[in-house]
Amino acid sequence: MNTERLFLRLQRFNTLLPALLSLLLLAVIVWDFLPDMRGGGRETVDPPAGTAAGSSEPSASAKAVPLEILTSHIDAGPNTLVMKIVASKKDSGSYESKSTETRNLLFFNDGSDKAIWLFPDTSQAITRLESLNNENTKTPIALYLETEPRPYKDGSSNHTSAHLVSPDGLRKRAIATDLDKILSHRQHGQTLQLVYQKGKAVRLMKVSLSSFETLSDRVVATLSEVGRW
Repeated sequence: MNTERLFLRLQRFNTLLPALLSLLLLAVIVWDFLPDMRGGGRETVDPPAGTAAGSSEPSASAKAVPLEILTSHIDAGPNTLVMKIVASKKDSGSYESKSTETRNLLFFNDGSDKAIWLFPDTSQAITRLESLNNENTKTPIALYLETEPRPYKDGSSNHTSAHLVSPDGLRKRAIATDLDKILSHRQHGQTLQLVYQKGKAVRLMKVSLSSFETLSDRVVATLSEVGRW
C-alpha cells in the first residue's frame, strides 16, 4: 500500500513539474522586462545644468549619454573630493583601457553646499588626468587634463586640448586647444612645460601653475614631408 501511494505521488509530481517550470520561466521574463518591480532599475547621474558653448540649449550629448559616477584616485587636497563621471566608450583608442571613459569631473568641497562641475556638458572625454604637486610641501597645486571631443570632429580622433584646473575645481583654463598631438608635458617647479604639435609646427609652451598664465609659446621645430627612399 505504501508503495502504491509513493508511485501515485511521484506521478502527480511529474505531472506538475512542467507547469512549475513554465511558471518560473514566466516570472523570470516578467522580472527582466518590468524594472519598476525591482525599484526603478539602473540609476544614472544627471548631466550638468550648463549649456554647450555657443548654444542656448543644453548639449544634446549631455542629454543622451548614460552617465555613472565613480571615485577618483586623484589627490586634490584634504578638503576636496573629486568624482569621475564616466560613460561607456565605443572605441579602444583613448587613454583608459577599461570599457568606460571619463566625460566630466565633479568636485565636492568642505564647507560648500553645492558640487562643482568641471565642464558644462559631456561633449568631450578626459583622456589624461594628473595632479601636479608642490615640490616642497607635496600638496596639489593644479590638475592637468587632456581632452578629446566626443563625438569626434569631422570623423577625426586626433584633435586634443590641454587644461589646467585648480584642485578645488573653482579655477580652470584651456591652455591649448585643437592640437594635432601632445608630445610631452612635465612640471618644473611652479611651471608646466608642454610640447605639442599643431599643423607643421612643434611648439614649446610654458605656463605658470600659480596664475595659469602663458609665460611663453614658441616654435622649436617645423615638420616637412620626406619622400620615400
